[in-house]
Amino acid sequence: KTEGLFLRDNIKDIILYGNRILSIYNENDNSQFILSGPSGNDGFEIYNSAIKEWIVQSPKLGTLALTTKPATNTFGYLYFIDINSKERTKILEKIVGLTTLTNNKADRVILGEKMNLSIYYVDSKEKNRLDVNTLPEKCIWFEDSINVICGVPKNPVGGKYPEDWYQGINSFSDDIYMINVDSGLSRLVISPEEFSGESIDMIKLALDTDEKFLFFINKKDQSLWSLEITPEIKIETENIETATTTSEN
Repeated sequence: KTEGLFLRDNIKDIILYGNRILSIYNENDNSQFILSGPSGNDGFEIYNSAIKEWIVQSPKLGTLALTTKPATNTFGYLYFIDINSKERTKILEKIVGLTTLTNNKADRVILGEKMNLSIYYVDSKEKNRLDVNTLPEKCIWFEDSINVICGVPKNPVGGKYPEDWYQGINSFSDDIYMINVDSGLSRLVISPEEFSGESIDMIKLALDTDEKFLFFINKKDQSLWSLEITPEIKIETENIETATTTSEN
């Protein structure tokens, strides 16, 4: 039989963290981040903030990435929280409409300024514009931290992004692109609408452990899709450098 138990009230969000769970609570005019066992036992606070609206990622064990919820008329901030020391480090600040996606080493961040996509290198503090217009929520990093695969809207209509998309005021029909963040080059992988006949607004992208399949949800109807990832889809940096050298010679 199936058995369960109730966790505390006022949980805003729950994130899997290894074999534990990270629960975000909104209580007493602040937000609390509690790390505990799956049943809510042995919990302890790792962070407390007067800001209630956070988008939380766990790029690697020991680190949380906290981004303030975005709006077109509001500055956004990205912080890293060291779970062991509870130290907070400001990574990005004062970016309007900021959304983010941190890689699994927490040294590179895909950031969106409204619909403009860039790569940010945490150590060097360098930011480079990428040549596709989409939101980080429509992307996922590969293990190599070089390639990113994204759903890229074909013909986005005007509006206030990302909130018009969050609220369902505007919807997209995405193509799927592979992006090499070091070179900035991108490649169209497939147009789902042309292949399946359905318009797909991609969310919740995930890769299997062997990175052979991409899974995603169509925001329009919550249907689950998959795409087989073939080796030639990736844009290898070594091949780019070789091609550039040959061209110059």
